[in-house]
Amino acid sequence: MSFGFTEEICGYTIYKTLADLPFRIVEVDRRTGSARIRLVRGAVLDYERQHQYSFEIAAHDCETGNHAQRSVVIVVVVVVVVV
Repeated sequence: MSFGFTEEICGYTIYKTLADLPFRIVEVDRRTGSARIRLVRGAVLDYERQHQYSFEIAAHDCETGNHAQRSVVIVVVVVVVVV
């Protein structure tokens, strides 16, 4: 990888905006850097309160601790109507 990375991604940093975010990043595979964005336990997304969330994340290297370039993540909340 570029950015001065070794072979593995140790985790990700979420750079928050003004509000607390109800998300966390769960690492799936250190070698590929794949991860999932999950809701924190007990969090509920409410479309009426907030239609979308926007924040930045960056991977960090296990050995050096270097951070990759930040990436923008946008989570859109949808309304589900059950009939």
